[in-house]
Amino acid sequence: MKKILKRLYHKLQWINSIKKIDFIYYNYLCKRVLRDKEVYIIPYKGAIIDIHRTAKIELHGQNLNIGINKIGKSRAETYVKMEKEAYWKCNNGASLCYGGNIEIHDNGCLETNSFFLNVGSVIIATKRIELGEDVWIGRDCVIYDSDFHWMLDENGNVRNVSKPVKVGNHVWLTNHVMVQKGVEIGANVVICPHTIVRKNISEGKMIASGTTQICVADDIKWSSELI
Repeated sequence: MKKILKRLYHKLQWINSIKKIDFIYYNYLCKRVLRDKEVYIIPYKGAIIDIHRTAKIELHGQNLNIGINKIGKSRAETYVKMEKEAYWKCNNGASLCYGGNIEIHDNGCLETNSFFLNVGSVIIATKRIELGEDVWIGRDCVIYDSDFHWMLDENGNVRNVSKPVKVGNHVWLTNHVMVQKGVEIGANVVICPHTIVRKNISEGKMIASGTTQICVADDIKWSSELI
């Protein structure tokens, strides 16, 4: 009897921790969400979900948990924003901690396998970002596939076009890691804190970088217009 009551108590706690109206809407009423049977979007309190009417999200395998691990009576929010024609294929589930942010811009694509997004981390896809199986993203990490604003060379040509990002299986971005556009990270890789990943990383590496400041280009012209 005690075990039954304990399970019931934990079940009621879980029900009280989620946004019930959003749960019903995104899992049963929203035509933009395509999901396997018994696979759900779980919007915890503080989850802010904005899916454009032309965007689409597919869920396969396991639940997508949005806004987990919130502390006590905290009002911290977790954001998922999908703009025009955006697409997210979520395989084998994901867990987004409070304070996390995922954005998929117009015509952008995000394809993920099981991953964990810790507090304060951000993924923004304007072109295409892929995450492999068992990817752990620590606190305050950033994954971008774009610089978001044009930069022009001396001839007026764009020098910083958006490029896809691919992260392999079993990768750990520890904390304060930035993964920049065009990067491919192989399987079984650890990226140490405060590292900026600018180049491809092969399988089985542990990568760290210092804080040396270097000049990477001269005579830069940039625009506030969005890419």
